[in-house]
Amino acid sequence: SKYAVTGSLDNSLKVWDVTDGYMLRSIDDVPWHIEAMLQLFNQDNYIVTSSFDGIRVFRFETGEQLYFFEKPQGEDQDNRFIFGHGSILIAIGYTVSVYDLTTGTELQQGEMGDQVARALVCPAQPLFCVHSAIHSMKHLMKPLMDSKQCSPDIQKLLENFRDVRRLIEHKSLFGITCKAHFYEITSTGTLKLYDINTGKETTSPALQKWNQNKIENVHRAYFSPNGRYLILTFINLTMMLDLETGEHREVGHKQTLRRMATSQGNMLVSSGYEDLNISVWDLSRASPVLEEPGTEILTILPKDVSEKFLLTFVPDESGDKESVIAKTIDVETEEELDSHPCSGLQLEKTDVKTVCVLPGNQLVIRAGERKQFSVVDMSTWEVVTAVESSHTSCERHYAVVNNHTELISQGFMEKDLDICNLHSGEVVDKIVPGLAQRCYQMKADREGRVALLQFLQPGGILLQIWDVPSRSHLTTIEPVGVDAVTVRYSLSHAGSYLALGNQCKVTYGETTFTNEEPCVLELQTGKVVHFFPEGHLLLEFISDSQVVSAHAGQWHVWDVTSGSKQSALSITVHPTIVDGLILSTIGDCVLVLTGDKKTIAV
Repeated sequence: SKYAVTGSLDNSLKVWDVTDGYMLRSIDDVPWHIEAMLQLFNQDNYIVTSSFDGIRVFRFETGEQLYFFEKPQGEDQDNRFIFGHGSILIAIGYTVSVYDLTTGTELQQGEMGDQVARALVCPAQPLFCVHSAIHSMKHLMKPLMDSKQCSPDIQKLLENFRDVRRLIEHKSLFGITCKAHFYEITSTGTLKLYDINTGKETTSPALQKWNQNKIENVHRAYFSPNGRYLILTFINLTMMLDLETGEHREVGHKQTLRRMATSQGNMLVSSGYEDLNISVWDLSRASPVLEEPGTEILTILPKDVSEKFLLTFVPDESGDKESVIAKTIDVETEEELDSHPCSGLQLEKTDVKTVCVLPGNQLVIRAGERKQFSVVDMSTWEVVTAVESSHTSCERHYAVVNNHTELISQGFMEKDLDICNLHSGEVVDKIVPGLAQRCYQMKADREGRVALLQFLQPGGILLQIWDVPSRSHLTTIEPVGVDAVTVRYSLSHAGSYLALGNQCKVTYGETTFTNEEPCVLELQTGKVVHFFPEGHLLLEFISDSQVVSAHAGQWHVWDVTSGSKQSALSITVHPTIVDGLILSTIGDCVLVLTGDKKTIAV
């Protein structure tokens, strides 16, 4: 297949052409979010997704939902593993179900034969599962073997598969390739490969070489469809093992990959754990397949309070492929004023996504080998203060607050948040949200008076608003209805107001209410001070009292203190600017990431 299908928390599925990176189709308003299992079936005739509530089957050509297979009662909230061959779909949870996608019916024991057995031992897409899932396969294997409806050669494969299944260690990761091979990754990182055709463990110089220098704590593993490449993911590392040559090397970005799929033998489609992008890699070379023309801008933001200069980070084309260069641009003349390599700070591309500019020609950024948040002097490009919190390794879980004097951060596995002094680097206080989930993302107003904490709960998104100077919890926001897993919001520049683009349940002290339309809240009182007209899409605050909405190809600027419309701007330069994301205001200009995410407009 030359197609990739992605699904995310915005309740949509998107179909992409991996050869050129263009989106071919968007299937919107998908019930609940798609986060775990998603595949193309039967020569791309079907898109099959697995969510917490069950399995949905869509027609590839039209996006029409054909079937919904509800998860059996009593199973937990985890997604079911899905794989298969042709029109046969196998779903593994506590139990195993088999479906025929041409009819949408669940197959019973008497209807199973070679097709189902072949889907189990030679799936069309490589399968990767946790240890417990393979034990659930016995609910399928035993009926298949007892029914005696399989041909002798397939029956033998099932027997071999059963024998291999009994050999794997507890807590191992395992998978089944498209070439009737079974692979196991033990807790020590050792890779074992079994040939289902013989039922025996097989080895090769490539495997022996890997196991001599193995790396522990493998997160996930993926085989390419042609069986040649094995991709192993670790924290901030992805390795590719060539099973023919025995070579192994790093591929992809230096971050923890959350999802991967393979296409056309040499193609790898990957999604980063904290990156909001989908990348396509050619496994035969180290560079990405899809590259935007010209110099890639990694980050762009105002350099100082006057906002007359922009600070941009771009890849260092002359050095290491992951290193970056910081450049200062004059907003009015667009001239490059200076340029500084950041190799001394050991900055990489992912680090510059979390830059925050401070007064006094300083900034906060993850730097050094340990990737700690640090205060850097932009005159010398050296670390002034290293923050001491053990939480500071998390990329998006931080905010600079309290008039640029403190940093809120959260560690990878922590639920409470540290408040650190940026002058001394010491931890001075904590924020305790009191929730079972970790903070997913943080935002703060420009002065850092208010911190907005975002959580992803089983029922959807939840926002907590905190007053930083008093360390007090102000408001809780919970999107409701079809928008429960998405929320569009914006903090005003001084933290006085919060704009909501969704219908939400708002809790302020003992008071709870639900806004029926997009609105603006005054945070210190919890009262609605402005409603947007019907059909308007919230974009962003451009000051502490001015907020922008989009409607009918225009931007509408509102004064939330009076409720009056100040102006309407017709955006005719680029059609995707209207629904774009406002990145920042620069004097009287606005930086906008266009809706196609390929252009930054001023």
